[in-house]
Amino acid sequence: MSSIYIVGRGPSVYDFDWAVVDGPIMAVSSGIYALPEGRKPEHFVTMDAPKFFMGELMADSEIAWQHDNGAKCWPFWADPDIVKHVLAGRAKPGHYRNVPIDILDYVPEKFREHVKLEFAKQPHIVGYQPNWGDFPNLKTWPMDRTLPPNFSPEGPFGLEDLCNSWFYAVQIAHRMGFRQLNFIGCDFKLPGYAKVLEKVVRWEELARGHGFAWLNLSPESALSDVMPTVTGVPA
Repeated sequence: MSSIYIVGRGPSVYDFDWAVVDGPIMAVSSGIYALPEGRKPEHFVTMDAPKFFMGELMADSEIAWQHDNGAKCWPFWADPDIVKHVLAGRAKPGHYRNVPIDILDYVPEKFREHVKLEFAKQPHIVGYQPNWGDFPNLKTWPMDRTLPPNFSPEGPFGLEDLCNSWFYAVQIAHRMGFRQLNFIGCDFKLPGYAKVLEKVVRWEELARGHGFAWLNLSPESALSDVMPTVTGVPA
């Protein structure tokens, strides 16, 4: 059975024995920063813009990878060997965003330079806004956020209004021909993830109905409560 390893950035990823991994890897979003040195994924999946992975741009988010001591940033976006699976709307070239003129119109003249300087400190708001079209080896897939998941060979993917790259990744992996998905560090233990985990249960049932298999390799993950879980080499 053709299989692939789906890697997230849950805490359990740092305790994983990578010696058992002998197949292709698909990193989901900032899970690409949780891979050990010397392990480069063949595939990367995200619904986010590139700026979420660059420097300290998004460090204000409590769950951002910048607050994870184990995460190691590296310029994977420029690596031509990694296939980057992104939303079609994210595949355009980047653009430059100026300080909004209509905002400055309401700022007294003596404060305008100070306002411009403050904007300059926030490069994810103004300045050059990179997009995945700036980087090599992209692959886009049709997707409608309102549709249910699609594990068939054709048609757009669905997300049931979820905003989580993991749900995008599992559909992509199966569409690519992988019949078994092995999950590493996909923990789903953050506050508010109970409802998301309910979706995982139903999606796994749907995938199984299409002849696919999902296997959790991180016993500390919440996935251990909803799907087969093993430690070590998957069957």
